[in-house]
Amino acid sequence: MKKAILETLFYLVLISPIIIYSLKDKKRQTLKVILAFASIALLSNVLMIVPIEYESLVLFDSKWNWSGKLYATLGVLLFLVVYGKFQLKDYYLTLKQNKSFLKKGILILLVYILIEVISYVFLSNKMPWSLDTLLYQLTMPGIQEEVASRAIIIGLLVQVLSSEKKLFKKSRINPAILVASLMFGFGHGLFLNDSLEVTFYAYPFIRTTLIGYLYGWITVKSGSILLALVSHNLLNFITSLMRML
Repeated sequence: MKKAILETLFYLVLISPIIIYSLKDKKRQTLKVILAFASIALLSNVLMIVPIEYESLVLFDSKWNWSGKLYATLGVLLFLVVYGKFQLKDYYLTLKQNKSFLKKGILILLVYILIEVISYVFLSNKMPWSLDTLLYQLTMPGIQEEVASRAIIIGLLVQVLSSEKKLFKKSRINPAILVASLMFGFGHGLFLNDSLEVTFYAYPFIRTTLIGYLYGWITVKSGSILLALVSHNLLNFITSLMRML
């Protein structure tokens, strides 16, 4: 538990220069939104490891962390209810799509899925058949990561971060998506061991940061979490199934 908290705080410190640089203003309300973002990041990461730390809270007998994913997702959604600052659509938690982007978004995601599937054909290792694994990959990673690690965080940050600053305007990088993507990448490639020493894995960090940015960009452009969530779970399911066949 302590390690999860310290890791999250470490991630927040690392991305803080981007946040400070791109703040629209420094009003109290803006700082409250930033605090809400930090609280959600902490809450999500802590709830993810609660059933690992306390076996009595494990809901399902599985090698996968179903319980942690559920706790993290429900905990963050409950936080939003209590926070009550913005509407669900502001967090991209809506089925309504930006119709002018829908076809483009689907095409981009289909190309991405195809590239990933082809890479798995040549690079992945075989794994034993497991219905539990298939059901998990078809549901939980996409739900938890797209809701708690992407849509809600981006939804909060777009309210207070400006993409009109010189660096972002020139490169057309959305700072809210960038922050969420880096947090996602840190979670896959930057860790503290039991002695609180830093371990960094460049490849998973770069890969997941880029994937996170793609999904975040799709979510913002489409105005909804739907495309990212469905494609995320579908890709996880397909690649897992391929490794079993």
